[in-house]
Amino acid sequence: MNLNQLISLTILWLFRLLSKLIPFDFVKKMNKGKIILPFYHSICDQELKHIKHLYPIKSVREFEKDLDFLLKHYHPVLLTEKLSLDSNLKDQFLLSFDDGLKECYEIILPILLKKNLKAIFFINTGFLDNKALFYRFKISLIWEKILTDGLNPQQFGEITKQFNLENYREIENYLFSINWSNQHLLEPLASIINLDFEDYLKNSKPYLSSTQLEEMQELGFIIGGHSHTHPLYAKIDEQTRMNETEKCMEELEGYRNEFSVFSFPFSDHGIGTDQLLQMKEQAKLNYLFGSAGIRDEINLFHLQRIPMEKRTVEARSILCFQLLKYKFLSILGKNIVRRSQWN
Repeated sequence: MNLNQLISLTILWLFRLLSKLIPFDFVKKMNKGKIILPFYHSICDQELKHIKHLYPIKSVREFEKDLDFLLKHYHPVLLTEKLSLDSNLKDQFLLSFDDGLKECYEIILPILLKKNLKAIFFINTGFLDNKALFYRFKISLIWEKILTDGLNPQQFGEITKQFNLENYREIENYLFSINWSNQHLLEPLASIINLDFEDYLKNSKPYLSSTQLEEMQELGFIIGGHSHTHPLYAKIDEQTRMNETEKCMEELEGYRNEFSVFSFPFSDHGIGTDQLLQMKEQAKLNYLFGSAGIRDEINLFHLQRIPMEKRTVEARSILCFQLLKYKFLSILGKNIVRRSQWN
């Protein structure tokens, strides 16, 4: 670890400490006028095997506590043409949810209706109606089955021979290193441990159905795109990015409200200004969303959201940390994402 990395980690540690000690209203006043864009994937009181080994999920109680905090300190905002321009938009927030999971309809939707809140639901159209399973979900399912059932001598022997892996740690590292481009490697692993992804899709139905999505749209919720099959855009070429984006938005044509919106799967890191403009024009988008926390963008149609899925960490601490970090970056003149480096 070099000196700069050590300094950065120390500063982040300090911000996390301060976020627990400083009154939230004081921190909020330091950044008055910022629109807060929190996002989640799922909310559930039970373990979800396809997500268990990827990221934490908040319970219904934790989620409602987050919403109550947001409603106490901010006002919900509807998507408008001037979302990032209107000087009258003070202390407001807009919720969104990624990946189009069934809990969005079964759990999240009733809570939002009860609290009179609207939100954006970003959908991977390749998985809608449980047509296919996100490769990262497959990874979580494989690892869960290995941890739960173990590997018998024959299975362990097949894995070590076929993949040249010697122990559980190497199996884990190999499994979680698989990405969108080589996800086909998951199928032989699943076959060895007798895991059938089609059965899981049929029995668990982790994704929304078209009927549910249509009902959500009719209730006034915004349906946006999140790519077709959820690749990391920084790791695929520009044409594949455009194909993923355009195919997704075309398949969501029947669910569009007044606005056409898209959130990058994983992250928008590595996406240059030129391609942002190309995507906005070719896919006919009003807004694009990233997930870098509270940051500013040169392009006012491009907005950054705040990841909220930190187990046992409440909205207050997450937002306080983000606001403190943003203020510090603003003082240093580093609050704006520099996309010209990726053109």
